[in-house]
Amino acid sequence: MTVPLQRSIVNRLLTLLASFVTYAVIWAGPTSTFADTANLPDSLSPSPRMINYRWMSLSEWYERHAADVAIATEGSAPVVFIGDSITQGWNGSGNAFWEKRFAPIGVANFGIGGDTTQNLLWRLSYGATGNLDPKAVVLLIGTNNLSFTSDPPETIAAGIIAVVDALTQSYPNAGILLMGVFPRGQTSDNKFRPQIDRINKIISQLESREQITYLDISPKLLESDGSLSPEIMPDFLHLSEEGYRRWAAAILPWIQEQIAK
Repeated sequence: MTVPLQRSIVNRLLTLLASFVTYAVIWAGPTSTFADTANLPDSLSPSPRMINYRWMSLSEWYERHAADVAIATEGSAPVVFIGDSITQGWNGSGNAFWEKRFAPIGVANFGIGGDTTQNLLWRLSYGATGNLDPKAVVLLIGTNNLSFTSDPPETIAAGIIAVVDALTQSYPNAGILLMGVFPRGQTSDNKFRPQIDRINKIISQLESREQITYLDISPKLLESDGSLSPEIMPDFLHLSEEGYRRWAAAILPWIQEQIAK
């Protein structure tokens, strides 16, 4: 590793650390024990994947990250989608719409299944931005923090804000479409719904920033009684082909607007 690259990585990490201290003060209040910044909550601590899952091994996670780094280093993608398995799923259940609407304009898909805010912060710090100068970035992250961390919604929201900060620093010329965390669980009384509502209420305030557009497509995914249909989310977490059709329809006008600028 060259000295300039080492310095670049160190400077980026220092910037992230400064953000984390700010969020700790905002969300924890004056009695916070976050003053020992060595004990940052999971959602705010950049970290690579450290666990083998039956649906994705560690080696596959690193291979996917390496593939993203290669695309970022090449640097030509005008639009970047970044997030977890729901974003990765554009190359699965959503592939028909991806090939028709997004592949022709050279969109890069940096979704990796199972990722949390801390995994994404690590990826952005270690190569996933590269030489890219996109016109548009679509970000969806946070639902896995509900499953894989004990962090409250406020801290998960702070992790999402840290990701947005990293993206705006790395891509100063890009518009960023911040997606509200998608609803999950079959019925409206699912334990995750109030937490998702709280997260989205917090991160929606980022729309006041010049680069950020916030979009919550929950109304397009939910039934009139607040439930999720298996036709939209077969496992009540991941989108079906119809779910991706609805997501594509919601974001395509914004993407076209950004590219036309």
